[in-house]
Amino acid sequence: MCAARTGRGLARRRDERGAIDFAELFSSIGAVFASVEALRATTGLDDDRAGLQRLAKQLSCFLAVTDGPNGVTWLDAGNLRHMPAFAVTAIDTLGAGDAFHGAFTLALAQMLYFFFVQAPFTGGEDGLQAVPRGQWNAASALG
Repeated sequence: MCAARTGRGLARRRDERGAIDFAELFSSIGAVFASVEALRATTGLDDDRAGLQRLAKQLSCFLAVTDGPNGVTWLDAGNLRHMPAFAVTAIDTLGAGDAFHGAFTLALAQMLYFFFVQAPFTGGEDGLQAVPRGQWNAASALG
């Protein structure tokens, strides 16, 4: 990600703690998922909910944090939401986060496709403007 930032000419700013300031990069992104470890390293906070709220002050996109067996927490219109992970006996967790992100991205793409295909039948509204706000959140995309 840092290489992509450099290649696009985005500045490598750091905050007072020396952490990379990703706000400039994230300004063009519609959703940010972070592992709890990445969120803590980025914000300097041990509380993932407080970390999400801190990021929300700088970013105007969908924000979520994954925490392995503890599930996922996200902000929905400023409100913290949480979905616990399913209880499983893990044999190997390698790739579990990748599988989560892939499944979320697929569900989001399918949801957006449905909304944009449905949009012409809503009386002239465009895309997501035609969708009631409560339907466009992580819980909808996650099922």
